Amino acid sequence: MICYLFYIYFLQINLRCLDGIQGPVYIGSGCIFRRKALNGFDPPKAAKRSQIVQVHSKQDENGEDESIIEATDEDKQLLQSDMNTENKFGKSTLFMNSSLTEEGGVDPSSTQEALLKEAIHVMSCSYEDRTLWGYE
Repeated sequence: MICYLFYIYFLQINLRCLDGIQGPVYIGSGCIFRRKALNGFDPPKAAKRSQIVQVHSKQDENGEDESIIEATDEDKQLLQSDMNTENKFGKSTLFMNSSLTEEGGVDPSSTQEALLKEAIHVMSCSYEDRTLWGYE
């Protein structure tokens, strides 16, 4: 005789951003992928007062910095990894910015049409072309 039991687990999970930009996270078979597993970093923590540093992005053909971002020491590593997110996660700035916020979500000033267009872009089959998805 074969016997097995079903154990029911109650998990309290807040599924944010069901708009297709930042969620939902993968949940199944008793496992939950945290944001660090999906995006490569944890969400930002509450800001602490610390030294301000500058993070420089790639240089253009003239050798000048394309952008300079000021940040705290703790966020320096996060920002440097963010500059490579286009290679990792594609060219959706809305998706990348939403992944950097602690609570997820998008800019409240975004229109529904823009959010829908961006969500369709992110879920398209060609979105991860020329990125590192599936290689790292």
